[in-house]
Amino acid sequence: MRSDAAGATAGCSRSGFAAAARERFGCSGGTAAGLLLGAGLFLPGVKVTGIAVDSSPFDKIVPRLAGEAAALLECPFQPEENAFQMVEHMGPGYALPNPEDTPYIEELARTEGILLDPVYTGKAFAGMMQLLRQGAFDGQDDLLFVHTGGTAALFAIDLPR
Repeated sequence: MRSDAAGATAGCSRSGFAAAARERFGCSGGTAAGLLLGAGLFLPGVKVTGIAVDSSPFDKIVPRLAGEAAALLECPFQPEENAFQMVEHMGPGYALPNPEDTPYIEELARTEGILLDPVYTGKAFAGMMQLLRQGAFDGQDDLLFVHTGGTAALFAIDLPR
């Protein structure tokens, strides 16, 4: 398995999905920006969808960060039109678990053995599942959810009911 951006995105052919939860140190959207840049450079036509669990303007922050990273790498980068979208799924507030997300978090743990925290990655996963159930990705075969960690918070916060 390759560890570069091309290798990380090679399993995703026509559509991409990224959890753009709050990054440490100020809500940078760095995860989504890296995925947007990687997809733009190595997988033209792939769309990155971020789930914002914070009220920061990620729709503006993420493309800016991707452009800044491209400049640092000295590589040409201009995101394709509609290559990125940000969907809000904050729930009751920043860093507060959303009771509506608990069933999604529990189902993934029970069926796949994958643990998600209830504040960031759990919210992002629940937001993605809600979009799927609403038909937001109908006709797209390949979706990739990026689990960025945060499982320690799972044991620090009770899942709300």
